[in-house]
Amino acid sequence: MIARGATPRLHTRRLANGLEVRAARVDGRLDAAVVFAVRAGSRYEPRGQEGISHLLEHMTFRGCRAYPDATRLNLALEALGGHLDATTNVDLTTYELELPSESLREGLARFATLFDGPTFAGLDVEKRVLREELLEELDEDGRDVDVDNLSRRLLYPDHTLGLPVAGTLASLEAIDLPALAAYHRERYVGANGCVTVVGPDDPVALLDAASEAFAYLPAGRRTAASPPPPSPARAGVVRDTGSQSDVRVSFPAIAATDPDRVGLSLLARVLDDGMSSRLPRRLRDELGLVYDAFAGVEAYEDAGVFDVGGSVGHERALELVTELLALTSALGRAPLPADELDHARRRYLWDLGRLAEDPLSLAQHTTEHTLLGAEPDLEHARQAAHAVTPDGLEAIAARLLRPDRAVVAVVGDLGGKADERLSRLLARHARG
Repeated sequence: MIARGATPRLHTRRLANGLEVRAARVDGRLDAAVVFAVRAGSRYEPRGQEGISHLLEHMTFRGCRAYPDATRLNLALEALGGHLDATTNVDLTTYELELPSESLREGLARFATLFDGPTFAGLDVEKRVLREELLEELDEDGRDVDVDNLSRRLLYPDHTLGLPVAGTLASLEAIDLPALAAYHRERYVGANGCVTVVGPDDPVALLDAASEAFAYLPAGRRTAASPPPPSPARAGVVRDTGSQSDVRVSFPAIAATDPDRVGLSLLARVLDDGMSSRLPRRLRDELGLVYDAFAGVEAYEDAGVFDVGGSVGHERALELVTELLALTSALGRAPLPADELDHARRRYLWDLGRLAEDPLSLAQHTTEHTLLGAEPDLEHARQAAHAVTPDGLEAIAARLLRPDRAVVAVVGDLGGKADERLSRLLARHARG
């Protein structure tokens, strides 16, 4: 077990094919983890093939050269006590294997074969599965009623960051086997990936094992990101007559590499980290406006988003928008009280300590930060948190969380002239 307050040392190697390999030792745990990720996500996809990264992630589980079908592939890892999972998001596709530490070496070797020679078996079946997933975000008229999708379209209307990760029904149908194979050859390459292994073994030995297992990847080229244009303040409504309106107030924020990233994360915690924080205190305890509300930060390689939101009865949706704009803008008008900052910082550091002791969380953090170009060492985040000051947080909020930068998305039933009423409300707050 890592000594309380310490962070595990990361060992690093770059292979001849360009793959970044990282390893860390965490003792005293019965489990270990391997995480492999590539720069393949919705922001990098060709027009007309939206959702191909997500489809390819699913198809990876359907068989490879060593294990030609889904059953044999999953059994190879489950027989070692392993649990395999994967996620596709805007920047990355990430594959995770959590398993007993005694199975780590063999599990690592088997895990690495998943990306070698995918069979692409059962494409039509997998498309049917994903079609059902896409239908969950549509209403009976085929309109997208996912408020986060609406928020991103408003933030990035002319950029691929505004596209849904899963694509659309039309783009899913258009993707064929040659397109999948070409996308795999281009993106699943050493220069475009990173693998992290965390367990109780000697980290240099883990580096050696991972290097051997992933040496087969072709070198390829790193996928380049195209930065988004500035996002003007705007509002949008999708009418939905469900029981509540879903509300998002979003601000274009900062990249994963920005030195203020930890400070922005602390601001999110000031708003939403326990029932004593500002969102539940104001919206639930004082106003009885929501059952639950949230604040969060999403960081990309060259941009980011700061979100606040919640769900509320249709008749009170504009009141919730007003309160969210007031709560976020207040952070930039006065230094944070020292005790409030200390509270948020302690909770951030506690979570950092838990992350350092959990093999899967540590491997996820390390791999994702490496591919986004951010410093993955937890000690860097710890020091950054200690360096944050009340005046510094006020400056970050005053720069980023202004009403004149806000994008407001509502999926609900606001009555007549909803877009116009929402736009007027946003303009009024932007003027101060």
